Amino acid sequence: KFDSTNTAAKKSLAKILAFDFQEPEKGIELLSSILKKDSTDAAALFILGNIYTSTNLKDSHKAEYLFAKSKKYMPNTNDYSYQYGLGMTAQNKGDFKNAEEHFLNAYALDSSDMLLCTFISQVYIKLGENDKALKFLQRAYRVDSMDHYSNLNLGYFYYTNGKLWNNDK
Repeated sequence: KFDSTNTAAKKSLAKILAFDFQEPEKGIELLSSILKKDSTDAAALFILGNIYTSTNLKDSHKAEYLFAKSKKYMPNTNDYSYQYGLGMTAQNKGDFKNAEEHFLNAYALDSSDMLLCTFISQVYIKLGENDKALKFLQRAYRVDSMDHYSNLNLGYFYYTNGKLWNNDK
């Protein structure tokens, strides 16, 4: 039990339910209760946008609308999470140039996120820019060389592109 008027606790619980317990509907319910009282709560709008970007309830149009609405009320739109979220939304819609822009904005704020590096590489692969894709796959590997996804992605890239290991890169 928690104080039902505590919006910070509701937002935290919504994130836990949606992303850790894979129960996005319950997260949406909590965030909706916050937005009924204050439709300008930028953080609640942003989390809701992330739910529609990163869970089984993917809906690019809702996510884009929610991110745009949160931007009106958010003091810092150069925030890493904001740029990352817009990049995910654009990528899910197949708008790879826009995804590239937002992911690179997020990367400029934090270049240590292995998953972000992987998403950037996927965008470059879709854009046919394999040299740039390789650069970010290698960056993901350098961030965490023990992560099985970074190893798999880099290995698969080398395999599908007929490249051999090159120790110079």
